[in-house]
Amino acid sequence: MPISMGQEAQGRMPAQRPAAHNREDKREPSELSHPVSEEFASSRRFTGYAWILLRQGSSRSLSAVPVLPGGLSGGQYGASQAGIQFAYRITGDDQRHIAGTLRASTALENDGGEELAIGGRIRPIARVPLAIHAEQRFDLKSADMRGTAIFLAGGTGPHPLPAGLAVESWGQGGYVFGHGETWFFDGSASLSREIARSKSAVLTIGPGLWAGGQKGATRVDAGPRASLLAPLGDGHARLDFDWRQRVAGNARPGSGLTLTLSTGF
Repeated sequence: MPISMGQEAQGRMPAQRPAAHNREDKREPSELSHPVSEEFASSRRFTGYAWILLRQGSSRSLSAVPVLPGGLSGGQYGASQAGIQFAYRITGDDQRHIAGTLRASTALENDGGEELAIGGRIRPIARVPLAIHAEQRFDLKSADMRGTAIFLAGGTGPHPLPAGLAVESWGQGGYVFGHGETWFFDGSASLSREIARSKSAVLTIGPGLWAGGQKGATRVDAGPRASLLAPLGDGHARLDFDWRQRVAGNARPGSGLTLTLSTGF
């Protein structure tokens, strides 16, 4: 996933048309993009993003699993995890910028997955929702270096389609040098349709597709998704409930339910 959320979560899902911070509280729930999108493209100088992903089948019986790509072991990819990331825009604006980043993340079902990453990102082209990232990863307990990651990350949406549908996508890919050296990639795409709303929240359903991998472990999952999106303080929160059917690849855990709670601020 960043998310897994690695995939989703983890990661980064920049919005192509960012909204100014001073409009966030005035927007309808259906106008709010994914929390990662807001964090990436916010007009604020200091932003953050936090997530927790719970996945059926994650188990302590499997090998220790660092959360993000580049160091995953035991053939497991996309298991239960949690993390928080901060970004400080050094120069530029929400369309083009250079930012410093700090991330802490951990696997929830295994020891040895605690990680701290310090780095930065550059979004060089305003019309292209992609950023170049570089980060040094450390073991959060021992402070030992885990490797240096260079990768591209980006995405768009949600964008409206005919018949009341919306589409969003996200992806990242790169290489980790040093400890746990490996290539890696993550990505997701989903269609959604609003089925219910209140003054402060909107509920959507639709199909999703998730993929990710590194040396020795790859996976492609597909299945239905239900999402609840609501304002939270100056930002907003999102709850995703998925069934992810593994349709290709060899990474564990297998098919199962996932619950992802994320928020941007």
